[in-house]
Amino acid sequence: MNAKSFFEEKREKFCFNTIIALESHYGYLRNLGAEEAEVRLKAMLGSKLLKYYAITEEDLIKGAEISRRYDIKTNDATIIANMLRNGIDRIATDNVKDFSKHPKVKVINPIKR
Repeated sequence: MNAKSFFEEKREKFCFNTIIALESHYGYLRNLGAEEAEVRLKAMLGSKLLKYYAITEEDLIKGAEISRRYDIKTNDATIIANMLRNGIDRIATDNVKDFSKHPKVKVINPIKR
């Protein structure tokens, strides 16, 4: 199963934050060019299937604590802080190694199912 079919199958509301938006834009930029990257970022932000949660100062501070405590990369730790602050405990990612280090996060790998 590929990632697209995973998300179509789940039929749930998914969310993303500032870091995910930036990482996605960068991937689009490298693979599809600047114009298409901008179109896709705007589509993410305007999607009815995706909810956007902005990274806050609180998330940055908590992310630094999570990074130190669980030996998780700073961006991933900040994503976790943002998730937990918003009551989210599951993440769909192929980065199982880092996200599974936090005991309150359930990792779903949509690539390897």
